[in-house]
Amino acid sequence: IRIESDDDGFRLIAKELTGAGGYEPGQLGRSKELRLTGQQVKKLKDLLETEALFEKYPKACDFGLDGSQWIFE
Repeated sequence: IRIESDDDGFRLIAKELTGAGGYEPGQLGRSKELRLTGQQVKKLKDLLETEALFEKYPKACDFGLDGSQWIFE
């Protein structure tokens, strides 16, 4: 999941790969892109500020379960 700014505002880009969790990532399975409204951008900025998501370290999952990997940019 990526959020980018350009001359027209902000857009969200999401991509899902075909690989199984815990193994090779695979290839691009599907992709979606959408424009964010000013209200959506404000809500996102407020959420990122109050939750400080990018100031926290990721939690390790060392007990052997397969699963999804999420990358936020």
